[in-house]
Amino acid sequence: MASTYFESRDYGQFIEQDFRHRWLRPNFLYDKLKKYEGHNLEIGEAGKSIEGRPIYKLKYGSGKTKVVLWTQMHGNEPTATMALIDFLNFLTKSDTYDSLRKVLFENLEITMIPMLNPDGAERFTRRNALDIDPNRDAASLAMPELRILTDWVEENKPEWAFNLHDQRNIFTVGTSDKSATISFLAASADLEKTMTPTREKSMNLISELAAVVEAHLPGHVGKYSDEFYPKALGEYFHKSKIPCVLIESGAYANDEFRDNARKMNFLCLVEGLAKIANNDIPVDAIEKYKAIPENSMNMLDVIIRNCTLNYKEQSLKADIGLLYKELPNFETNQLERKLYVQDIGDLQFHFAFKDLAGGHIDCSKSRPEFEKVANFEMTKEDGSMMQLAKGEIS
Repeated sequence: MASTYFESRDYGQFIEQDFRHRWLRPNFLYDKLKKYEGHNLEIGEAGKSIEGRPIYKLKYGSGKTKVVLWTQMHGNEPTATMALIDFLNFLTKSDTYDSLRKVLFENLEITMIPMLNPDGAERFTRRNALDIDPNRDAASLAMPELRILTDWVEENKPEWAFNLHDQRNIFTVGTSDKSATISFLAASADLEKTMTPTREKSMNLISELAAVVEAHLPGHVGKYSDEFYPKALGEYFHKSKIPCVLIESGAYANDEFRDNARKMNFLCLVEGLAKIANNDIPVDAIEKYKAIPENSMNMLDVIIRNCTLNYKEQSLKADIGLLYKELPNFETNQLERKLYVQDIGDLQFHFAFKDLAGGHIDCSKSRPEFEKVANFEMTKEDGSMMQLAKGEIS
């Protein structure tokens, strides 16, 4: 199902072209938010992080139905923040979608909190300044970042929530060879995974959003296990009887900046909010939600297949799986992308964005070391050399 309320070919009109970061630091966001001052948005400071960085909230609309959405609860997950800026461009322009904007404005009150964890964003880490995972703080609410959000929730009692994340490159859709570019979840509210009316509302809306993504990226839509995590934020919302839609942005082939997932986030925001505003959510789509394949951890960035590892007097066969890690360099202020050895052994049931033919590795000179940066060389079958030095292939 293509989008009901938006023509995806028009997305290019709203992309913020100079806002394309993997290391999306707080000042990049703060400078960009200035662009929207004086438009049809209320922009204010919701509070401060542990290190005193501002956490902003933006409000659009004057309707009765309150919706809250947030990005970068984990500081190294920037894709939805970029999509949110594209969405702000959509909200603050005037064109053939003005009738949709009018419906959104009059029927909804949308509160957006971009970059809930700015200290983590500055460090490019999942955790906050005290190395605490905000998404495991929803039971104790010890950290100010989470309290900013939950205090607002307790005061305003929203009817819907959107919890926007990035996921690692390792996920495939079910047991297929397709990367999970977008994943969804309607979290459980208890250990029994009870099918509450709140969860059902989330599932019904997710089923519609999944169909939109499937129409654009066939086979790249998955969902997470609904295992109960009592300290997680999605569970907090569902225990509070507020439907919460979790959207995770993942990898796609030859897409380092996750542009495909960014576009899908934008489409999901427009479609999801429009359906809420128009009271256009099905009540019988739970089976469609259940039919979304559950993610597996079967994807790697590179697999070197059928290598011969020469060790002392032995020649042993193994595959070598490599995964990119993104590491901030505070001297250059650049994000470094390096290949690490993720696995060594039989990887015939794993898939990769890039498959390479194996050769001979003299382990007395250099060898792949598990969970370390890739530093080894391999003689290919044609006699040429493949060098992996400091996490780069040459």
